[in-house]
Amino acid sequence: MSRHLKLGGVLIVEPWITPQQWRKRSVHANFVDQPELKIARMNISKNRGRLSVLDMHHLVATPNRVEHFVERLELGLFTHDEYLDAFRRAGLETSYDSEGLMGRGLYIGTL
Repeated sequence: MSRHLKLGGVLIVEPWITPQQWRKRSVHANFVDQPELKIARMNISKNRGRLSVLDMHHLVATPNRVEHFVERLELGLFTHDEYLDAFRRAGLETSYDSEGLMGRGLYIGTL
């Protein structure tokens, strides 16, 4: 990503969960409940080594039909130090906001 920056450019990365925060076999669900639209998204957290694996099951209902589909997400589990090292190796000056947008932090790199 840093190769796309011009001198003075900024790269902002919201990290995924760290290996220490990851909880395998935890159950998650999100719902939308509107008069003509119902959505349920559910998954169980799994991992394969340092890779988080989420099979997101979606149910989407409208007045015409109900659809089901599954979306697989595979996301690396990296430590704070690994993120900082990746920014450094990319030649970026980096600051870190521990709160970020959703409580997972925010890495801000400048070229």
